[in-house]
Amino acid sequence: MAYIYFLVLTGPAENFAANVEVLSRGLSCGQEKVANETRRMLEVATSPLKAVYDRVKKVIKLLLDFGALMKKAFLSIKDLFTEIFAAIRRAIRWLHNLVNVCNRRMGEPYEKCRKPLMDAYSDCLEMMPDILDWLCSPVKVVEQVCYVAKVITVLCAIPAMIIDFVKVQVIDRIERARKNVAFFVAAMRSFLERVYTAFYVNITVTHQYNYSLEFSRTPGEVRRHVLKELHARVAVFTGLFRLLSNGVLVAFLYVAYT
Repeated sequence: MAYIYFLVLTGPAENFAANVEVLSRGLSCGQEKVANETRRMLEVATSPLKAVYDRVKKVIKLLLDFGALMKKAFLSIKDLFTEIFAAIRRAIRWLHNLVNVCNRRMGEPYEKCRKPLMDAYSDCLEMMPDILDWLCSPVKVVEQVCYVAKVITVLCAIPAMIIDFVKVQVIDRIERARKNVAFFVAAMRSFLERVYTAFYVNITVTHQYNYSLEFSRTPGEVRRHVLKELHARVAVFTGLFRLLSNGVLVAFLYVAYT
């Protein structure tokens, strides 16, 4: 009867120790699961806002890249017009200098031809009395011969006409085109600024979730430490019960056979 009573006593004790060990494992596992589920809930809660933010950011980036490309293209066109305009201005300046040199050099034969005749005519008028002024008229007739030399100066008018034509037909039009390009660039910049303002989104999300657990060790390490400590404490009683059980069994067998 004593042996049976002892078996009845040690069975629940060992079962209790096993249940405590299983309970500790379940608690530590549940703690890890709560932490993982909390992290997953936060990711699920913020994923729609993150998707919207990424999409809006991508659209704004595409618009800014397109605006930068258009700005670069129109600035290149503007620089091209500027270079062409500068080249034409240099050519016009060269033609203008050529006309000045031509007029100066081609005008000298006419002046050299006319000046002696005019001096002779003036001297004639001073020498002749008023009634004989008509005798000096042949000098005026001979002066007309000098206009033959002046015909050469017509050649100098050709570059001047070219200058006027280029100025009216080319330079003025290029100047207007350059102003139009500058106006278009300014309009494009204003349009891009309006688009940026229209698509500008400022999303502020305030989320407060207090989950404060301070661990010097991970949940797995805590679980192993708890199990180790429980096993160490329960092992004393389990070993004692087993020792007593074996002792009682030996005593029972000794009594039975003697």
